[in-house]
Amino acid sequence: MIEAMATRYNPSTKSLDLSRFYACSLFTDNQLFVPLNRPAVLLAALNIVAQHTKHDLYGLSLENNHIYLGEGLIWIRRLFPELKVLDLAGNRFSDLKELRCLSGYTIEVLNLSRNPVCDTEDKERYKRDVQQFFPMLTKLVSVLCIILYHLYAKY
Repeated sequence: MIEAMATRYNPSTKSLDLSRFYACSLFTDNQLFVPLNRPAVLLAALNIVAQHTKHDLYGLSLENNHIYLGEGLIWIRRLFPELKVLDLAGNRFSDLKELRCLSGYTIEVLNLSRNPVCDTEDKERYKRDVQQFFPMLTKLVSVLCIILYHLYAKY
């Protein structure tokens, strides 16, 4: 897991791209399955990252990992208190309550596009509800578009 993460970490931007982590060739070539949608696996991965970054991470992408439970996400808040950009696009969050464990966190950019939770008629209420969880939020991505995580990772 350490080797796979090393290729996905950008030290100049303090960002880590764990998108489609289960499909990493280092795992598939060795017939290993490392699903970040299992809280224990996500926690192990986040602990490795925290150890190697000394808890100093600015951006994290967990895009397309089939994550549907918020229970493993609490460790993001505990391990990376300075995190500003969080990409959860393309997962399986169907209710904002799954993100409650991150409530009050200092996330400024959040990508929830391609999650069932975004398929709501009342977009204004949805935005208000997300803003309540993340009061520091300046960018919310809820529709299919360019992933802001990658744009911010350049700065």
